[in-house]
Amino acid sequence: MMEEDDARMRINTQLAATAATFWTQEQIQQEGLWGGSVVGCSNKCRGRALGHKKLTMDYFVPNPVYTLEDFRRRFRMKRHVFFRLVNDIPYVNPYFRQTTDATGHLGFSPHQKLTSALRMLAYASLVDQIDESIRMSESTSNENHGEFCRTIVHTYKDEYL
Repeated sequence: MMEEDDARMRINTQLAATAATFWTQEQIQQEGLWGGSVVGCSNKCRGRALGHKKLTMDYFVPNPVYTLEDFRRRFRMKRHVFFRLVNDIPYVNPYFRQTTDATGHLGFSPHQKLTSALRMLAYASLVDQIDESIRMSESTSNENHGEFCRTIVHTYKDEYL
């Protein structure tokens, strides 16, 4: 049973990596110049620190709300694989490091950025769902997804693709 689950997980990972590769190539071809601020658009205080705290309490503390089985089902991977990504990806791509924004507030944590990208890939989650759970805007979710796909392909292509 576990061997079948592991084989299924490997196949799902390969399919996700292939899909990410195609998506990344398409996004690179369509990418335009950064547009900057838009007149009339407001900046919503989404509470990204609260989003990080909730995510941490749900999955990453010694006594989390959700079990390891819940984690594996929801993230489509074991927790140690997620932690490998959390350790590897910020090292390869500085985008995934937590920094301060222009107002001096902490930006999204690597956990939030990876969770957002993984949910978009695993569940085809809409950016509105990401906004509600991770507290990440549409444009940031899309940028984050693209960075994730490019980084995964760059980092693991020799090993898995």
